[in-house]
Amino acid sequence: PVKNDAIADEQPEESAYKPDKDGFVEVVFVVKSDGTVEARQVKTGIQSDTHIEILEGLSENDQIVIGNYRAISKDLQNGTPVTVKDNTAAK
Repeated sequence: PVKNDAIADEQPEESAYKPDKDGFVEVVFVVKSDGTVEARQVKTGIQSDTHIEILEGLSENDQIVIGNYRAISKDLQNGTPVTVKDNTAAK
């Protein structure tokens, strides 16, 4: 989760996000067809140390960015280009 005021300061176009009761906004980065990412607000459900249930905000075929916390929270922003790796063998 990211504090809503941090998003508003860095990316004013993100102001449409709706913070939860604690002032946080949960987002994932979705890979767009042009190879860049966009932050998308999601609603989460149950969580463990390694998995988070997404209840709303994604479509079945959306590709999302996964990685360590620093890479996701500090280095990515809307429009950042990414390389998609095929991980179908891991399923």
